[in-house]
Amino acid sequence: MKLLTAQFGRAVVKTLVLLSFGFVSGVLTCGVAKLAAQPSVSPWWFLCSGIIFAFYLCLYALWGDGVRSLWRIVGFLLVTTAAFWVAAFAGFFGVHGMRELTGIQSMELNGILLGGIVGSAMVALARNYLLLESRVRAGVYWRLALIAFAGGILGVVGFSIGRPKSDRAAFCTMFMTWQTLMAPLLCLVFPGRTQATETTDRVS
Repeated sequence: MKLLTAQFGRAVVKTLVLLSFGFVSGVLTCGVAKLAAQPSVSPWWFLCSGIIFAFYLCLYALWGDGVRSLWRIVGFLLVTTAAFWVAAFAGFFGVHGMRELTGIQSMELNGILLGGIVGSAMVALARNYLLLESRVRAGVYWRLALIAFAGGILGVVGFSIGRPKSDRAAFCTMFMTWQTLMAPLLCLVFPGRTQATETTDRVS
């Protein structure tokens, strides 16, 4: 019972830390958005957004996952930053095909849905194969599909929250929602070595 209580306590602490990291990265992303004339079409804004989010996930990896490799951290930073750009371009160029697939008439929502799916999948792959020293091997495909689907939905929900106000507000709420909730979800679905082996080490 004490073991389960201790494990539950650690899981709660890590989740709260990830929620905090994701929220702070979202706030900083919104702060950068204020400097952009048109955030939705600003390449450097997506660049900064990716760097900010990846930076906080790397901080967690150092603390919660026990990652110590500089090359893993740098690789994850680069790929995650690129993922935000790829997501933006995927949403822009694939919006017509996505509209035919979903039946949703809004071009913006279709673009964000597709961009969220593509970007989330790239970040998940980067965490599992670049950042973690002990990668997750069981059920990789369904884990990846879950992250991708959740990422697309979070993007659409976040964008819809701020949409009545303005495009700038919509993109800010989109990133705040996505980054706040994606950080803990990503680390839950693709746990690090410390999380994955904690129970096994205690039992043995």
